[in-house]
Amino acid sequence: MNQAKRQMSVDMSYEEDTKKLRTSNEDKFINCFENLSNELFYEIFDYLDGRDIFYGFSNLNIHFESLIMNSRLLLKIHDYTSCKQSFEHDYQLIILPNKHRIFSLHLLNGSQLIRNSTFHTFDLSFYRLESLILHGIKFNEIISFLPNLTNLPRLFSLNIHLDDVLDDSNRIYYLIFRLPMLKYNKLSVKRIILQDSISSISNEHFSSIKQLVINYPCTLYNLYNILSYTSKLHHLTCEPLFSINENISREIPLKLFNLTYCSISQCYLKFNEFEIFIKQISSQLRILRFKPCSDIFYLDADRWQQLILQYMPYLHTFQFKYHDGISGHFEIQSYHSFLNRFISPFWIERQWLLDIQIDLNHWPPVEIIFSIQPKRKQWNELLISYERNNIKFNQITDVNLSDQEYMHILNSMSQLTVRNCRFIQYDQWFIDCIHFISSLTEITCLYIEFQYFSIDIIIQFLYRLPHLNSLTIVIMFSNQKIQLTEEQINMIHTISNMNQIIKINIEQIFELNQIDILINLCPRMKYLNVQCKNYIDLEYIIRLILMKNNSNLYFLCFSIPNADEQMVKRLQTMIDLKELLVNYTIQHCHNKIYLQRQKY
Repeated sequence: MNQAKRQMSVDMSYEEDTKKLRTSNEDKFINCFENLSNELFYEIFDYLDGRDIFYGFSNLNIHFESLIMNSRLLLKIHDYTSCKQSFEHDYQLIILPNKHRIFSLHLLNGSQLIRNSTFHTFDLSFYRLESLILHGIKFNEIISFLPNLTNLPRLFSLNIHLDDVLDDSNRIYYLIFRLPMLKYNKLSVKRIILQDSISSISNEHFSSIKQLVINYPCTLYNLYNILSYTSKLHHLTCEPLFSINENISREIPLKLFNLTYCSISQCYLKFNEFEIFIKQISSQLRILRFKPCSDIFYLDADRWQQLILQYMPYLHTFQFKYHDGISGHFEIQSYHSFLNRFISPFWIERQWLLDIQIDLNHWPPVEIIFSIQPKRKQWNELLISYERNNIKFNQITDVNLSDQEYMHILNSMSQLTVRNCRFIQYDQWFIDCIHFISSLTEITCLYIEFQYFSIDIIIQFLYRLPHLNSLTIVIMFSNQKIQLTEEQINMIHTISNMNQIIKINIEQIFELNQIDILINLCPRMKYLNVQCKNYIDLEYIIRLILMKNNSNLYFLCFSIPNADEQMVKRLQTMIDLKELLVNYTIQHCHNKIYLQRQKY
C-alpha cells in the first residue's frame, strides 16, 4: 500500500515537474517570439493573408494589436469562400475598417461585392489598392462596377473572370481603358458570342496598359480594335484567335512600337492573315509563341525565314506547335516536304530546334506535333553550369572545353520526341511509324519516354534513325534485370558498329545493367549525363564506365542528391586505388558531379 502511494507520489511529482518545464519552455518561446523586431514581424506578415493575420494575431495582447493595426502594414485579402455570410462577416470586420491599407483584393465570388449597394462604392479610401481580382462576375454587374475604379490612384492590375455570356467585349474595354494607372489586365469569359462587327471603342481614351491577357475566343477584328488603343503595350497574350471577315485586317493600321512579347495559344487564322497581322506588331518583338491550327502553310520554313528576317529583327525566342493527325497508313504528304528546311543554317544559328513529337499512348489516330523550340535544356544547362564552375578551377587545372567541342555538344538539328512508349516488342505498325518519321527529315536527337525499358525498341530506333548523335532516355517504371538473348547480343554488336551517337542523357534509371547495355550500344559516346539515386549506384556506374576503357568518353556528369566535397573525395580515392584513370579532374557544383578525362 505504501509502495503504491510512493509510486503515485513519484508519478505526480514527475508530471508536475514536466508541466512546469513545459510551461517554462513555452513562456521562454513566447518571450523570445515577442522580442523579435517589428520589422521582422512585418516581413512575416507579408507572407500571410490579411484575414489570417487578423484572425490569428488580433486580441492576443497590446503589442500584436498595435502591430496589425499599424498603417504601415499593407494587407492582401484573398477570400476563397463563396459563402455569402462568411464574406459579409469578413467585409464588415476586416475590409471596411482597413480600406486604406488593402493593396491586393482577390474575391472568389466578386458578385457579392457588387450586389449589396453598401459595397458599391470604391472611393479614394482604397487609395493603396494595387491589384483587384474578381471571379464569378456577371456582364451587367461588371459594366456597372468598373466606373467606381476610375479614381483609384494605384490600381495597377485588374483581373476579371466573367461567369456568363460576353456579347460585346468593347463595352468592357471602353471602361477598362478609362482606368488611368492600369498596367496589367486579364479578362476571362465563360462563354462568348463571336461577331464579325461590333461597336468600336471610343477614341477618347488610350490605355496605359502594358500587359494584356485576352483569355477567351477572340476575333481578329475585335483584337485589332482593342490593340488600336494600347500603344504602350509590351506583352500580349491571346487565347483562340479567329477570323470572320478576312478583309478587315487590311483596313485597320496598328502602331505598337513597344510590343516585345506575343503569345497566341490557338491561331485559327490562315497564314496569309497572320502575316498581315504580325507585320504590323512585330518591329520590336523579342518573343513569339503560338500554336497555329488547320493551315499547312505554317510549316513552310522558307516563308517563316523571310518573315522573320524582314519584320522581326530582334526576335530571339520563337516557338510554335502544329498538330497533324494520321488516322490511316503512314503516308508522306506534299506539305511534309517543307519540314526539311527547318534544319537550314538560319534555324541552327538561332538554336531553334525542329522537334517531331509522337505520343504512342494515343492511337489510332496518331497525333504528331511538329514544333520549333529553343534547344533542349539538358546539355545547355549542363555545360553552362560546368563552365561557370570551372572558372574557380582555372588556376589549378587546365581543364576546359574548347569552343569547337562546346558547339559540338549543342549543335543538333532536329529531334524526335516519343512520349509514353509502352511497347516491349515491336510490330509492323511500329516500324512503319519510325520509317515515316525518318522520311520527314534527318533526325539527329532522340528523346524517348519508356514505361518499361526495352532493348528491342531501342535497337529499332537506332537502326532506323542512322543520323542520331544524341540520345535521351527516361524510364518511368522498373522492370526486371534484362537477360539478353543471343539475337539481341548480335543486334547490339551490329548497331554499335554503325551508330554515331556521342551524347547520352539518362534522366531516370532503375536497373544498373541498362547503363551497361547503352554503353555497349554507343561506343563512340563522348558525353554522358546520368541521374543517380544514391552514392552506391553512382560509384558502381563510374566503375563500370571507366573499366570499359572507352577512349572516346571524356566528359561525364552525374546528378545526385546531396552531392558534396566529401563524396568527390571518396570517388577520387576509389578511382586512384583501382587505377581507373590517370589524368582527370573531378569536381562538384550543387547537385552535380563532373568527371573529365584530360586529353593527351
